[in-house]
Amino acid sequence: MRKLILFLLITSFCFAQKPQPIPPELYGNWYNLDQELLIIQPNETFTRRNTKGILASGRLELVDGELRVIRDDVEDEYNLLFYIGNTTLVITKPRSQRVWLFHKLGN
Repeated sequence: MRKLILFLLITSFCFAQKPQPIPPELYGNWYNLDQELLIIQPNETFTRRNTKGILASGRLELVDGELRVIRDDVEDEYNLLFYIGNTTLVITKPRSQRVWLFHKLGN
């Protein structure tokens, strides 16, 4: 019985960590009041830029309901909470209690 419980715990943990596709509602161009543009592509890559250049780029995964960000411009990886509204996107900033508020550009 103990082996069965241990097996179930291990397999459930392995499946819980498996990345899921990100919601298609995230795809597109988003802007915020800091004059930053966030572009999320259907291939699950992103670029965040401002008027001076690229601020961040990398790949996105959905793990346990959070966005996992795997940066390719610097060596970094972190999970972010997010909420998708009709025309807005709220994302927590890495290692912070603050958030970005993005607005959708077009469809």
